[in-house]
Amino acid sequence: WEDSEAVFYRYALGQLLGLRDLIEILESQRPATAVPALDRAARWTGKWRADLLAHRADFLRGLLDGSPVRIPPGSDALIAARAFDLAQESHRDDPENLQALKTLAALRASRPELRDLRKELDVRQRIVDLCPGYPSVLIPYFRLARTVAAADAASAAPVLARAEAVRIRFVGLLDICVKLDSDPGLRALRDRWSTSLDRVPDLQ
Repeated sequence: WEDSEAVFYRYALGQLLGLRDLIEILESQRPATAVPALDRAARWTGKWRADLLAHRADFLRGLLDGSPVRIPPGSDALIAARAFDLAQESHRDDPENLQALKTLAALRASRPELRDLRKELDVRQRIVDLCPGYPSVLIPYFRLARTVAAADAASAAPVLARAEAVRIRFVGLLDICVKLDSDPGLRALRDRWSTSLDRVPDLQ
């Protein structure tokens, strides 16, 4: 069962660990109850460990977007710091762990104490490299690339050139989709993105 349901198993244990992190942060003590499944998970390595850490980090990050648990003033910074550290640890174990990358990008974007536009752009570049056909990750990347380019003229050209290459790759994927599927929505999407970034309607 552990192997066949691995993705859900790692997610569930990551959520449980995140909840225990929250209790530790709010109550200043780690829950003492032993959980055999967590003892087993503590021995994981590689991608399994990276997944566990990423889901744990994402649970904590999600609390910052709205939580049924009352977060005392000042605790949000502690939660954000723990989530960021866990996501970085996951990324070190597996540089292609998408959940860890998304958590790092979200925290860079939303937390003033973690904000660094260039580092956030690097993370979002990794995300679009892994998910080249998803507007939900492409649009934040393109908008950030334009912001970074506008703020630093010296690096504007390479930043925008890389972003343009990402756009061209996306249009190429849409060309393939249009050939395989007659859905007019796909053709309309391709047409909207078949222009320079400063003229793409979705980015206005």
